[in-house]
Amino acid sequence: MANSNDTRRSAVSAGPVSRLKLPAVNVSHEPGAYAPVSSRSEAEVADPRSWIGATKVYEHAAGQAPRDELGRFAPLFVDDASAPWRGDRDALAGRIADLVVAAVVRWRDGACSGDDVLVINEALKETWLDAAAPAGSPLAALVADYRAAEKRIVPDRVVGSMADWREGADARLAIRGVPDDLGEAVPRGTIRFLRDTIPDSDAFTPPPGTSGRLEFARSIVDPRNPLTARVYVNRVWHHLCGEGLVRTPDDFGHLGEPPVHGPLLDHLASRFVEEGWSTKKLVREIVRSATWRQASAARPESVAVDPENRLWHHHPRRRLEAEAIRDSMLAVSGRLDRTLGGPPIDPHRAKEDPAKRLVSGPVDGHGRRSIYIKMTLMEPPRFLAVFNQPLPRVTVGKRDRSTVPEQALALLNDPFVTAMAEAWAARTVATAPASVAAGAATMLTAAFGHEPDTGRVHRLVAVAEACGLARGVPSDALAASPAVWKDVAHTILLMQEFSHVE
Repeated sequence: MANSNDTRRSAVSAGPVSRLKLPAVNVSHEPGAYAPVSSRSEAEVADPRSWIGATKVYEHAAGQAPRDELGRFAPLFVDDASAPWRGDRDALAGRIADLVVAAVVRWRDGACSGDDVLVINEALKETWLDAAAPAGSPLAALVADYRAAEKRIVPDRVVGSMADWREGADARLAIRGVPDDLGEAVPRGTIRFLRDTIPDSDAFTPPPGTSGRLEFARSIVDPRNPLTARVYVNRVWHHLCGEGLVRTPDDFGHLGEPPVHGPLLDHLASRFVEEGWSTKKLVREIVRSATWRQASAARPESVAVDPENRLWHHHPRRRLEAEAIRDSMLAVSGRLDRTLGGPPIDPHRAKEDPAKRLVSGPVDGHGRRSIYIKMTLMEPPRFLAVFNQPLPRVTVGKRDRSTVPEQALALLNDPFVTAMAEAWAARTVATAPASVAAGAATMLTAAFGHEPDTGRVHRLVAVAEACGLARGVPSDALAASPAVWKDVAHTILLMQEFSHVE
């Protein structure tokens, strides 16, 4: 990392000989940036244990490597200029061999120096030494035991936390926002809204010499704080009903919209706090209400009075979130893995970029739910991004809702969608449906969670017959054709009802 003198610090690795193959690395880069990922195995990249150790830190000018003092080669020049090895390649090779052997011996005896480490590294790089222990030797057995013990070491868990470094200080007011035009210092204190609302708010005033973070955190979760519970309840309502009681979940201030049902929001927030801030109890109370259980069909007379449905005279129809659409396709195809926990899965990519660690994973993500798909800032999962999954660099309380041609094209051509249609078709064929109509009815029930009406089944049968005709499948073989059922499954996945909540 750069210091005030615009210099940089580099570390030189040291450790067992078998691992002394790393060059000097610049610690201002993120971990792993000093070597191409393509040169590392997947196991090495995924291993959370440290495999590099810093024994020395050099301070040097930015943009330049640390100066090599070449002290390790001093033994080659112990004689004067008339030494007989001058100009004799064999004699020089012998001296270099003696230098390397001496370094290895000192390493064996546990007395090697930093220069010895560099000599052994260079010899290993030039393949002058074999780092592998001879098979059957005592050293080979010791190395095997060491590797086995190393694999049993559980890496330390890293937990994000915050320390109070007592750096709190009063800031001077920037007049009209100009940082160079400063006025008087503004004493630190609590947020005015909380100070005016919470009784005894002086308890949250930061003591002198502290940052005030702890006091601010306590004021946020204080049961007397009227804002926290309301913001949370509003977000839960927004998630369940498609719109919040306050339509600007990220802004409860003057620039946001006021709640249409203020007393209802107050009631739910009070119950939420009284019941121990339990999200499960809050969700249960909302979904058991008559408001949430309404149909999505709007009555014309109600729309005339309240066209924006702010009075909740019907349940708003909306598209599922990107993750729910993907998970639903996994569920109906039989590929959903309901296992909880586990490592993240790389999303499927059309092109990999090892330098950026953009590795392509399986098309179906091993059947794992979308919450386990690895998110990267450089290239988020494309299928989820098309359906308005927000970028992971910002917190979004209300997602964008767009309807663009790319979404229809993704449902038609994305490898994940076609793979799910193929898996669903194989699952249908395996059940040996008695007829095309019976198979179509079973698929529609699995997709929509209710028995389909006769008209929809007949239309899907017509789709199967048309696909069989196009593929040259006889009518008496339609029920056993994976290709036909794949087209039928893809048709269901394209239906609006599959990706929308009514």
